[in-house]
Amino acid sequence: RGDTMTYGKSSFLIKTKRIFGLLIVLSCLAAWAPAKAGTLRVGLLRQPESLNFFGATDTWSKKILQFFHMPLYVHDPRDGSMLPWLAESMPEVDEPSFKVTVRLRDACWDDGSKVTAEDLIFTVSVIQEFNVPGHMEKWKNVARMEAIDSRTIRFTLKGPPVVFLNRTLYTGCLLYTSPSPRD
Repeated sequence: RGDTMTYGKSSFLIKTKRIFGLLIVLSCLAAWAPAKAGTLRVGLLRQPESLNFFGATDTWSKKILQFFHMPLYVHDPRDGSMLPWLAESMPEVDEPSFKVTVRLRDACWDDGSKVTAEDLIFTVSVIQEFNVPGHMEKWKNVARMEAIDSRTIRFTLKGPPVVFLNRTLYTGCLLYTSPSPRD
């Protein structure tokens, strides 16, 4: 009788593990559905608190917003070096005058209009004017911005460009369109 009891318990455990494993597989298959073209699906452990770029302070919101607000540069995953992302090329740095010039990649908004240097200036100006928490500290070293042409922006900094180059240019901030001129 002792052997029957042991066999019965182990048989029950094996069946339970198999059923549990099958349920996991089925639930994964049921949750997976082919995505439509243009659909981005992101799995998170919590719901984002806000999708407002200027108001999002939680980790989950930032994970979603990183797909919409591109940084000028990213770290190359192979060696950690600076890699142009929304920027077209490496920044031009004039250390004595504290100026950094960045050329934007030829990029478009979802409506097909071009992303411009004015869009970046507008976004940073809003961050600075309203002291947007979580963003202002990254842009506080910028004293002045000017659009050299539609895709080139020159930043004049308050001090040496070390922090700007190593932190600010990696910030996902772009972009909001600058208001169009009124007729």
